Amino acid sequence: MPVLIIGSGMIGSHIAKEIKRTEKNVYILGYNPEISYIQHISGIEEDEIFNRFIGGWGDLDIYLEKFNIDTLIIAAGSMMPSFQNSITKSMINESNLVMAISSGVRKYVVKKIIYISSFAVYGGSSLNREDIEPAPRSPYGMVKLYNEQLLKQLSENGREVVILRPAGVIGPTMKKSGNWMSKQFRKIFLEMNKDFKVPKFLLTEREYLDVRDLSRFIVTLLNQNIKYEVINIGTGKLIEPNDMLDLLKRFSGNELEYNGVFGSGTELKRSPLCIEKAKNKFNYTPVFDMKDSLNYLNDFHINYVEKESNYV
Repeated sequence: MPVLIIGSGMIGSHIAKEIKRTEKNVYILGYNPEISYIQHISGIEEDEIFNRFIGGWGDLDIYLEKFNIDTLIIAAGSMMPSFQNSITKSMINESNLVMAISSGVRKYVVKKIIYISSFAVYGGSSLNREDIEPAPRSPYGMVKLYNEQLLKQLSENGREVVILRPAGVIGPTMKKSGNWMSKQFRKIFLEMNKDFKVPKFLLTEREYLDVRDLSRFIVTLLNQNIKYEVINIGTGKLIEPNDMLDLLKRFSGNELEYNGVFGSGTELKRSPLCIEKAKNKFNYTPVFDMKDSLNYLNDFHINYVEKESNYV
């Protein structure tokens, strides 16, 4: 059951690590992948990592055919950083990727597609159950929802399709890219021993999902027969700003400065992601709490970042 992961970043690398433990063949496809990072996280071989930009109808076909791919996991499309340069280009690139996937899947033996979407499709609403129609408020959320609909059509053609809507995923990320939230934590750890000021995003209660919980849950889906499902995946609870600051003090060794007021800004009142379906139907239980996640980030910076002279 060969698995191809599209996306060579933090999430894709951690998924590869978990799949490798099951002794299935796993490959990673990404654009300008950071080989040393991927190998450090996943342990896969360099010849199992491919560098290619998927932007056309046939760009994916060579890999689906050559490796007889059975399962496709889409962990690409971290568009937040690129939105700062061009919203239109980012949206087109993401949609072209999904259309190329749809084209390739129809021609080859791919049986299962797992798409990592985002809780952003809910637009910050407290109505965040899978059976409620989403109402995204951002271009990012809109594109994710549009791609969900494109992939849903594949389930009507006999493919198994699983759409995952994770909460904010955090974990050790690479130098060049990474999802928005993990990049913020990367910056925190890089600046921890300097005149550290608490970034604004920590001043609001948020839900954080450890990348290891997401990756391990995905592996449990590989051997299940699922025609079509949309599944929220998170912790089901929010982290208060004061609790986050107390945890970060442990790593910084000093008092932390912050500007502004907790909960300030124009953000909507947040609610935990509803994860009842994941828990009750798919036996999901989050393992890692925020303390575990920060320990993992700290270990990564000690064992990898400080040894990689070109990381900073």
